[in-house]
Amino acid sequence: MTDKMSIGVIKEFDLAQGNWRSYVERLKMYFKANDIKEELQLATLIAVVGDQTYELFVNLVSPKKPADLKFDELTSLVADHLQPKPSIMAERYKFRQRRQQSGETVSQFVAELKRLSRQCEFKETLNDNLRDQFVCGLTSDVIRQRLFAESDLSYSYAVTLAMSLEAAERDSAAVEGNKANTSQGADGLYDITVANYQHAGSGATKENAGSCSICGIFGHRAMRCRYKHFKCNDCGKVGHLKRMCPRRQRGSEESAPRRRTTSKLRQEPAYFVAEVRNEGRTEIGHSSESDGEVEAMHQMSLRKYPAVKITIFVESIPISMEIDSGSPCSCISKNTYIKYFNELPLHDDDDAEENTFRLFGSRGRKYFLSGHRFHLEMDRSF
Repeated sequence: MTDKMSIGVIKEFDLAQGNWRSYVERLKMYFKANDIKEELQLATLIAVVGDQTYELFVNLVSPKKPADLKFDELTSLVADHLQPKPSIMAERYKFRQRRQQSGETVSQFVAELKRLSRQCEFKETLNDNLRDQFVCGLTSDVIRQRLFAESDLSYSYAVTLAMSLEAAERDSAAVEGNKANTSQGADGLYDITVANYQHAGSGATKENAGSCSICGIFGHRAMRCRYKHFKCNDCGKVGHLKRMCPRRQRGSEESAPRRRTTSKLRQEPAYFVAEVRNEGRTEIGHSSESDGEVEAMHQMSLRKYPAVKITIFVESIPISMEIDSGSPCSCISKNTYIKYFNELPLHDDDDAEENTFRLFGSRGRKYFLSGHRFHLEMDRSF
């Protein structure tokens, strides 16, 4: 025996919830740190393991006594009883089924994959299997696509790159959230309330605060409205659209559903994207009244869930675009077109005998464009 104090403390083994193999590994490190000789290791184990575990020792080695066995023999016997070796195929199945969970970080996902791989016996192919399952199990399509682009991707580099991209996504979301509160640029975000926004088709006969008395769209005055020379499809008079016609009755079937709103909706903020010029906001869309009712395009958003954006190069010009997997086409504001692509002529559907390019919202509403262009040089690499 030595006079020095022992290093560390070995507690009793928890037979109900403890991990026996981990307990034995820690016990061996305790022996090494305190210079406990081999002939004393079995006695130390029996002394610290606790009453319930010792009773298990007695039952397993009967009719012998636990002290009659060697340390390795006794610990192996208990390990086979408490933690029998699992099926390799079953463990690999669990490993292959593991995906990154909602709210789980990349580092947490990596730790779980490492834990599940312990009983898979991948041996020299461990890193390759970890890499493949890690990349395929990520929830972020953006990160996974970035990893797919790597020609020679190792497991360690995949984890490092994914953690960097995850941090960048998190920081970008925070920045976009701040910009949403303060942005006043060409694509600025303006707060309105449902109570203040009288939807098109409400039958208003006078100019509302912030809305046009000719077309009902927010953001410009009647004197600057592009529809001021259009003929109404309802009364036949020039100077307003059908939705703003005085003859439309407030209780008609066409406008009633649009006026229905709950008190909860009146209190919740909504947001819309508009163009801004020096003299004020410009109107959205261009068409004739005969093409149908004109709808203002509004981008609904919640600051808690910022839009996912990427930068693409259109005609060698970087443009930040919002990702929308449900849209077959991409749109930009008129100010963005004037600023970057004014030299590129647009195709105007109104000049054609039959309009072939139409936009409809998710609820079937028609949207009109100032023009379109189908063929552009575009680089989507990121």
